[in-house]
Amino acid sequence: MDFKELKREMLLGFFYIYTGSIFGTYVFCSLFYPDLTFSLSYFPWMALFSLAGDATLLVFYSKKVLTEKQFLFRTVIHFILLEIVLMTFAGLLQLYESTLEAVAFFFIVLLVYFMVKLLSFKSGSKEAEVINQRIQEINKKGEDY
Repeated sequence: MDFKELKREMLLGFFYIYTGSIFGTYVFCSLFYPDLTFSLSYFPWMALFSLAGDATLLVFYSKKVLTEKQFLFRTVIHFILLEIVLMTFAGLLQLYESTLEAVAFFFIVLLVYFMVKLLSFKSGSKEAEVINQRIQEINKKGEDY
């Protein structure tokens, strides 16, 4: 993935990750801290948390097009790196206190990861569909001449 494409993915990914982080917080707190309330300072911390998660996308940077095997390998590395970064960040922010909470947090990150991948895939599929439709229109115009 070249740098321009990576920047686009990171920008789009940030909003997916931020939304997923808010959703993940809701699930986590519903399980462990149902009476907890948040101040406005929660939102910039989640933005920073999301930015840290988004930065792990740099694993996909490459000047050459990645093969399917390389992409799959980097996806696995990305997930592991993402878990390490977010678990560490969450630990520093004291977002979990027990082993059970840490395990739940791990699985919530996994859930959000799949949500982000699904949303990114859908977005990419729509974009590919528009591009393919445009190519068909151009080819049809070429045939008419």
